[in-house]
Amino acid sequence: LHKEYRRQRQMCKETDTQRLTVETYLDVGANVVAACRILFVHRTTLYYRLERMPPIVKDALDDGVKRSTLHLALKLIRLWESTGRL
Repeated sequence: LHKEYRRQRQMCKETDTQRLTVETYLDVGANVVAACRILFVHRTTLYYRLERMPPIVKDALDDGVKRSTLHLALKLIRLWESTGRL
């Protein structure tokens, strides 16, 4: 049970990091320098994190409409979480 809890907790941390990374990247208009400054990471770290995103996210980052939809969805999730709706 303890190992499963640790595994689940690690997965949550990774998901939070992925979400924060892509949301920050989109917030600054895909400006790598600005995103790195906000996230306090090196440029190669940001590229590594973006490369490890799920395929659906990577696909969205390559298409303007999908990228905007992803950005809006992330903002809605953040809003719903802050108001207790999610």
